[in-house]
Formats: sequence, structure tokens, C-alpha cells
Amino acid sequence: LLMLVNQLLDFRKGEMSSHHLSLSEGDIISYIQGVCDSFLLMADKKQIHFSFFSSVDHFTMAFDADKMGKIVMNLLANAFKFTPDGGEISLSLWKKETAYGFTIRDNGIGIPIEKLSRIFERFYQVDDNQKGSGIGLSLVKLLVDKHRGTIEVVSETGKFTEFKVALPTDIQVFPAEEQRQDKEASLSLSEPIPSLDVSYMEEIMLPSADLEKQESGEEEGRATILLVDDNK
Repeated sequence: LLMLVNQLLDFRKGEMSSHHLSLSEGDIISYIQGVCDSFLLMADKKQIHFSFFSSVDHFTMAFDADKMGKIVMNLLANAFKFTPDGGEISLSLWKKETAYGFTIRDNGIGIPIEKLSRIFERFYQVDDNQKGSGIGLSLVKLLVDKHRGTIEVVSETGKFTEFKVALPTDIQVFPAEEQRQDKEASLSLSEPIPSLDVSYMEEIMLPSADLEKQESGEEEGRATILLVDDNK
């Protein structure tokens, strides 16, 4: 929920043209792989074959880690959302001269060709029966543009969808105020990315003896946690 609220705020900032990058030098390959690792639990739950490939082992460049994470997470979340159980999703990284990028491909339900041109519009949803806010891909396009990059999509209904993001590797393409590297952000690149826990809470009942102790006040002073969860 916090991630979604932050995305709404980011989206609004972008509309107001006050969305500036906080660039930091880091290994973008290990960073993106860390984001991918946070989806392993979801892949296991849906029995999806999720593969990660990079044409180079390490590549250091300037990028905004927070916004890059949002780009990759939104695209992967969409891929998992529209890929049936037992399907396949891949993320491949590549480098070409002054450009660097990644391609995310799935063998999900696909996007009708007549709707491809509108998927980056805010609040637009390809399928009205699917839950969502309709700002994920719009935010992705906004953040890719902020990185002076490009994003392309090709799809075939019932077969596959592929998003290709290309980013410049030369820091000189960014305005002078964005070229001032964020040292704190650089340090945060080395921190592990928390796992994206998409599993739903299972019903947990306290053993009757423990419940009786709590009711009788024998464990007075210990913290009590109330968990309220809806169905799947």
C-alpha cells in the first residue's frame, strides 16, 4: 500500500514537472537483479518460470535507484498479473555503445493491437475486468522519459507481450542539477532489496493453553498484536 501511495505522489509530481532525478553511480545489473529476486516468491506461488539474463556481468552507470526500481517493479508486476499459472516471464539486460537497457517478455494474455497505442495513457486499462488503477504504465513512461530513455512495447493477443526499455549511459545527457551525485543514494544501492511478499496470510489460531493464559492475565505486560485480514 505504501508503494502504491508513493507512486500516486510520484505521478502527481511528474504532472507538476517537479520530478527530478537523484542520480547515483552503481552497478545497475546487480540492482535490477535484486528487484527481480523480490518476485521469486510470486513466481513460485504461480509456478511461473522466471528467468534473468544479462549480456555483461557488471556495468556501472548513473541512475536514480528509487525510480529505476519503480520502472522494473511495475513492468514485472504487470507481467505476473497477466501471465497465467505455469507461464514464462524473462528479463534480459543488454548494452549497446551509448545505450543500456532491458527487455521484459511474458507469454501471457497479450494486448490487442488496437489498444497498444493507449497503454501509457493515465488511468487507461486494457481490460475493464482487471483490478488496477491504470497509472502503473503511465508512471513507467514518465520515469523512463525522466531518464532520457525510451520504452517500446510489442504484443500479440493470447501469445506474448514484450516491453523494451533503453537508457543513455552518458551522464552528460542530464541537466547539471541532476548530475550532482546523491551520495546517500549511492550507499543505498549496496543494501539488499526487501522481498516482495505477495503471499496471503494463512489463518493462525493460538493454542488453547496460550489463549487461556492471555484471558486470565497471566501474560500481562506482553505486547498484543491484532491481525485483521480479508479473504484472498
